Amino acid sequence: MVGVVVLLLVAYSGLLLYYSHAWRKLTPGPGAATPHVTVLIPARNEADHLPDLLHDLFHQSYPGHVDIIVLDDHSTDNTPALAVEQGVQVIRLADHPAPRHTAFKKHALTLGVRASTAPWVVAVDADSRLGPEWLTALMQQVARGVHLIAGPVVMEPGKGLLRAFQQWDMLGMQLFTGGGIASRHPMLVNGANLAFTREAFEKVDGFAGTTDKASGDDIFLLHKIKAHFGATAIRYAAEKEAIVTTRPVQTWHALWHQRIRWASKTTRMTDGATFLLMGTAFLFHLAALTAWVWGFVEWRVWIGFGVAMVGKYLVERWALSPIISRWQMAMPWHWLPVSQLIYLPYVVLVGFLGNFISYRWKGRKVQ
Repeated sequence: MVGVVVLLLVAYSGLLLYYSHAWRKLTPGPGAATPHVTVLIPARNEADHLPDLLHDLFHQSYPGHVDIIVLDDHSTDNTPALAVEQGVQVIRLADHPAPRHTAFKKHALTLGVRASTAPWVVAVDADSRLGPEWLTALMQQVARGVHLIAGPVVMEPGKGLLRAFQQWDMLGMQLFTGGGIASRHPMLVNGANLAFTREAFEKVDGFAGTTDKASGDDIFLLHKIKAHFGATAIRYAAEKEAIVTTRPVQTWHALWHQRIRWASKTTRMTDGATFLLMGTAFLFHLAALTAWVWGFVEWRVWIGFGVAMVGKYLVERWALSPIISRWQMAMPWHWLPVSQLIYLPYVVLVGFLGNFISYRWKGRKVQ
């Protein structure tokens, strides 16, 4: 058992170090283009957050022309009214019924792309916050042949284990997002900070073939564009100014439903690099968790378990260090060991159950 854990730790660590090495090579883009951009904001009952995001968008330093469209997903609060008051275009999904078995967010984004006249479309979540240089830093990556730009998303800092766990989890995703793109093996992007060309969206037929999944609008689009245009058509904006800050969920129950939603798309992922990374991570965490349980029968197994967890801590800390340094982040280091222990059952349960059980999202139950 211990040998299996150590072997999987070596494989898992190798992948971490590989993508961390690639992440360190990310550079700013040429920064010459300032194309016309349409910002799409999917929103459902976001009256408490939308004004802050619109404020941030109205105060961007970007010299190019920017349109803003709020995609109202059947809100029951005054989300659309707030947008109209600010002079922002609103598309109400209630006025455009979705085809049967079509996810609301994907339908909303499709309507937004169709309404756009700009060559570049940028999606951002309604509960996000942006710095004044955000759009400029994102569009710095525009170049000939580039059709998708992923931007970094970090969790709003705060106190407590729940916040810290989400901070570390999101930072790990940025490692594989940027590192994957830099190594020409793009795997992950986040729909809270994602730019793509309208040309690419139309050529890959948008979300066709994946509309029945409530989640995955970002990753499915990534892989469709990669398949059509190649990995060189995808860039990552690694500069601090390109960061989007998102708000954490407030309870462990809400976190469970959120992560189950994120995991629900994995059965549709056939990319080799994605399969290798997710499979290795799942097997390592499963083996480590099994070793911990087995230790109650044979205590010596706990020695191997302890060695594996120390190794995991050291490798992950080193792998994440270039991101933390580049973005000058103050991370909750004292919560990292505890977060890693929670990760053992978290990865196993979410990874396995995410494809079989229902979850709640935006007040809706999703099968």
